[in-house]
Amino acid sequence: PLEISKLQVLHPALSVSIKKSIVKPGESGKMRVTEIKKNITEEHNDLQLLLITNDPKHPKVLIDVKH
Repeated sequence: PLEISKLQVLHPALSVSIKKSIVKPGESGKMRVTEIKKNITEEHNDLQLLLITNDPKHPKVLIDVKH
């Protein structure tokens, strides 16, 4: 099973929640990402999340959030 040990939000304009921290093979998990418009500026529109898991090939995954 894939275990999500940490989820780090790299910008104050994002709020993230996940329902499951452990995803079994063949299952999927949902992540809810909320954008807070008042915290977005023109020069800082690169929104990212850092996901840290127990996956041996990709223990750290950087997710770009498009808005």
